[in-house]
Amino acid sequence: MQRASITYQWESDNRNEHYYHVLLYTLLTYFGAELRVEEAMAKGQADLTLFMPKGIYVIEIQYTHSVQEALDQIDQKGYAEKYRLDGRPATKVGIAFSSEELNISDWKAESL
Repeated sequence: MQRASITYQWESDNRNEHYYHVLLYTLLTYFGAELRVEEAMAKGQADLTLFMPKGIYVIEIQYTHSVQEALDQIDQKGYAEKYRLDGRPATKVGIAFSSEELNISDWKAESL
């Protein structure tokens, strides 16, 4: 989503990570995706887990932090461990949002 496409009514100084969770969740569910949101795990909770016929995507969103921090959090907290026996390949996805750009500043996906 480009900043220019966000209407002025949505512009706010009160944005935080939760704001971007909601945007991503809304977009994915609109397209019929099967999602689990903040599903509790042994060491925390993944922001979003997307279930597709050919794979599972564990998504961690960072606001004003790096995409590498998002990927590291998935590893350190073992968010994908519970899906290893599912049979579908799992992918970790880190998404970083910039408070300055009001946009996705970086993203990266890695197979598990």
